[in-house]
Amino acid sequence: MNRAVFLAIMLSGVSFASLTAGGAAWLQPAGFSRDPRRAEATPLRWWWAVTDNAPARRTSGARHPWQWSDRERLAERSNDASAARRAAGRRAAEPHVYDVIDGSDDPHLFFEFELFDQMMRMAYAGDALTREVYREMKDPLRQSTGLPQDFWDRVGAIAAAYRHDVLEERRLGLAKVRSPQHEAEQDAVSLQLCRDRHAALAALRQEFPRFSEFLYSAIAPNMSMTSHEPAPELEQVVVGGCR
Repeated sequence: MNRAVFLAIMLSGVSFASLTAGGAAWLQPAGFSRDPRRAEATPLRWWWAVTDNAPARRTSGARHPWQWSDRERLAERSNDASAARRAAGRRAAEPHVYDVIDGSDDPHLFFEFELFDQMMRMAYAGDALTREVYREMKDPLRQSTGLPQDFWDRVGAIAAAYRHDVLEERRLGLAKVRSPQHEAEQDAVSLQLCRDRHAALAALRQEFPRFSEFLYSAIAPNMSMTSHEPAPELEQVVVGGCR
């Protein structure tokens, strides 16, 4: 695809997932089991649809989205009444929907690890054109938050262990042969990925004091998430880094 056409499509609000899969991508954050048959065998599980095509707009409120604590986000996302309010428009057609988080309305409800996963998935995609265009789209906000020109190179280096884990998890997920040993290996890689992501985020906040601001300014407004069940495991992941 011509680069100019690709950029125009992405800027028009059509997600890359819709180009490749005919709609929103069904994803889980890296470090989580993707096989529903294994859901009961691993404590890390939930399924959601993520898109990166919502029009960004500023939200109101006394605080910036990155100023919310993880405890506050966890409390809000664990509140059944709040989830029902956010999902009301979808439940009429899809009664099984539990919660809908639209980053253009509620960017503060995303956890940093969710934004980080999405950023890394696109900014370090296997396809060079996807990487180039995505980074170009985020560049104005990179500059406005005072992040350096070599930001992407430094992020890639700092998150090297996480990136390796993602590739290993993908390799295991594509394996045709399934066995208890294979599943144990998948669980071990998923756990290590979660821990390496937690460490990478801590290092990136240290390296770039406005890194969280960038995530909530550049990544969150263009994301939406639909979940189909509550996620009580979030506290283990968000607060404990899977420790």
